[in-house]
Amino acid sequence: MRKVSGLLLLLLQLVAVISCVNTKIDSSEKKALNQEEEVKKPIFSLGLKTDPKTIAPADQVRLFLEIKKNDGTVVDNFEVVHEKLMHLFVVSSDMEQFFHLHPEKQAGGTFIETASFPEGRYKAWAGVRPKGEGDLNLSATFDVGHPFVRPNRLIADTIYIKEIDDTRVTLRLPSKEMKAGEAIMLNYVLTDPSTRRSIKDLEPFLGEMGHLMIISEDGNEFVHSHPMSSSEAEFGVVSFHVEFPRAGRYKAWAQFNKGGKILTTSFVLQVG
Repeated sequence: MRKVSGLLLLLLQLVAVISCVNTKIDSSEKKALNQEEEVKKPIFSLGLKTDPKTIAPADQVRLFLEIKKNDGTVVDNFEVVHEKLMHLFVVSSDMEQFFHLHPEKQAGGTFIETASFPEGRYKAWAGVRPKGEGDLNLSATFDVGHPFVRPNRLIADTIYIKEIDDTRVTLRLPSKEMKAGEAIMLNYVLTDPSTRRSIKDLEPFLGEMGHLMIISEDGNEFVHSHPMSSSEAEFGVVSFHVEFPRAGRYKAWAQFNKGGKILTTSFVLQVG
């Protein structure tokens, strides 16, 4: 009887040891797989330098931009997206200044853009698609002059009508409250303010009937959207599918090509 009990105890101990070894192997395999996935999915960042380093308001400045992997390698192979290799959106910290630029790519992967800016702190968002990767929106900041920077406080619009030159832009929001994480449609209606008729001369701008750029009040969230369809454009209507990442206030800039002239309008939106 004692002999049988001893054998049973030995068997149970052996099973426990095997189970422990298997657990360690599974844990090691999972760790190796996770590390392998991290190697396969490089993290990208935006490198930004200026010439001159100290920028005076309204002076011409050259921006040098590089898309870098986490090992410091500069990406040199990009896919064309909406007719350009890079879309650069530069916005001041108070969100009063907005620029949509298209830097030219140089040999070796560096992009260069020449522009001038009023005094302020700016955040540059670079939209690119490295070969074999998805779309990226990467950011970096730079100062012009000696800006007095304070936390941004946007005031949400209550009237969604703006007039630009000879065009009235009306933004039609969803009937229900806009909430973070929910897909909604933002519908822009462009009309002639004197006749109230829909404009008929909307043309494609960088391959689309419109572009919508949305940035959160703190400047940390960025959304770039394009129209769901071009069929309504002949009636002066351009609709964008949008999903806000979190609650708060956002500023939305929409751009349209009316008869060869680029119109830019903006609204501040409250998202619950």
